[in-house]
Amino acid sequence: MEKEFNSVKYRNDFNKQRYNRVSLMLPAADQEINLEALKAHAAERGESVNALVLRAIRELIRQDRVK
Repeated sequence: MEKEFNSVKYRNDFNKQRYNRVSLMLPAADQEINLEALKAHAAERGESVNALVLRAIRELIRQDRVK
């Protein structure tokens, strides 16, 4: 009997091998930095929230190295 291809398992395995997962918790009461604000800011710049966070991290690391 031939095994059925499981696309969800394939995608999960692919992502597990190539990416590190990081969980981010934002204070719900913070009006300046919350999920909706991040989504809106990312959309204004034509990027995903993930891309926005990665860009912010890279820029902060770059700034810290200069100090």
